[in-house]
Amino acid sequence: MVLGYSRLIWARYVVHQDLATVLRCHVAAFEAFGGAPREILYDRMKTAVTGEGERDGIVYNTVANPRVHATTRRVVNEAFAEEKLHLRPLPLAPFRAVLRLERRISRDGMVSVGGNLYSVPDATRRRMVEVHTLAEEVHIFEDGALIAAHPVLEGRHQRRVAPGHRKIGAETRRRRDEAITRLGRTGDMVTPRPLEFYDAVGRRLARENRP
Repeated sequence: MVLGYSRLIWARYVVHQDLATVLRCHVAAFEAFGGAPREILYDRMKTAVTGEGERDGIVYNTVANPRVHATTRRVVNEAFAEEKLHLRPLPLAPFRAVLRLERRISRDGMVSVGGNLYSVPDATRRRMVEVHTLAEEVHIFEDGALIAAHPVLEGRHQRRVAPGHRKIGAETRRRRDEAITRLGRTGDMVTPRPLEFYDAVGRRLARENRP
């Protein structure tokens, strides 16, 4: 991001250019500048520009559009110290824009978000959870209750297991998820059930076989 008057540059290298990453970079740039410009001029980056309208020209992403106007660059003769006086002050509360989506929990208790894996507690019962992606964090909810909060992982193909999420051993978790017992020859399998189930089946069969 380059300020139009002083030409002060803020830059960060990132692995990809999705909306969440672009929003995080905006927040970091404004914090570094100590304020935000009143207008921002974008190039035709896909995250900000969705296409062209027949009458309105360029169509900008409604989430990433902070009053965009095509303005002529002014000649820079003053330093950033002078320009900073004209930046808009930052809000007291941190930026909390949320992208909501649903995700399925994998057998090893992980949720995929943005190409990375984030853990949920072993006690999580539902297989589908709601994920909120914020500028700097990923929040995971089960039935409306927050069950996990992770810092956003940069890049892809990474995984994060939060402290306290793994309270049962891997072998126990595998048996719980698979819930199968091998019997007899290879390929014969049965789903284990509680003893009450077999007791109820026995009582029903006994009633049906009475003379």
